[in-house]
Amino acid sequence: MPARPKGPRPLLLAAIVVVMTLLTVAVAVVFATSRERQYEAAAQVLVSPVSPDDAAFIGVQVLRAGSEPGRAVQTAIGILDNEKAYANAARSLGGGRVAADVRDDIRVEGAGASSLVLVKGRDEDAAQAARTATEYAKAALNVRRRALADQMTAAVRRTQLSLALADDPSSDYADVLRARLDVLRAARSARDPTLSLVQAAPVPTDRSGLGTTLVLLAALVAGLALGIAVAMLASAALTPARPLAEPASPAVRAA
Repeated sequence: MPARPKGPRPLLLAAIVVVMTLLTVAVAVVFATSRERQYEAAAQVLVSPVSPDDAAFIGVQVLRAGSEPGRAVQTAIGILDNEKAYANAARSLGGGRVAADVRDDIRVEGAGASSLVLVKGRDEDAAQAARTATEYAKAALNVRRRALADQMTAAVRRTQLSLALADDPSSDYADVLRARLDVLRAARSARDPTLSLVQAAPVPTDRSGLGTTLVLLAALVAGLALGIAVAMLASAALTPARPLAEPASPAVRAA
């Protein structure tokens, strides 16, 4: 019977596992100690779309409710992610910041399935992270208000003209026009009726991201798994193939 081929020694396989684990943990240590964990704060903007049947805002690009509940929130995210707002917020924050700096520190996203949009600011200083989020949210809403102001002014003029041309100033039609005028004038002097800042960003107490301990634990598990996989591949590659059995000689077959 041919001898069973010998594979690599167990000590070699164990050494491979240990080395791969240590290398993975070492890389994680370098990553954990070199990265900057920042504070993150979030201001909350409420999305309140008007009914699609609301005639008060005809000709004004306010957010309107649709068949998909999350569509208005996604539209609001696009509105609040605004280049002009980044520049305006940079001026408000000062410190030599430019629009690109604010853009790097801001993230705008929805809050689950709610009607809220979170404007998140990041910074190495907790108070500055909160200030960045709040100032940008205000800047974005101000840009939005100015964008709608001209539309609302035009809508007011159209409504006033329609009211002036109404045949009967005491008719139901004239009452509807007067009610629309009241709504448009109030909205024009205020902010976007469908987007409002409901909470300024509170100062965070903890830094965002995974802590060093979690990073090292994850690296230890990943290193062990990687080491075992490499050891198994090495064992298969270094184990000689089993030789094929030689065919029996004619004399043996005759016997």
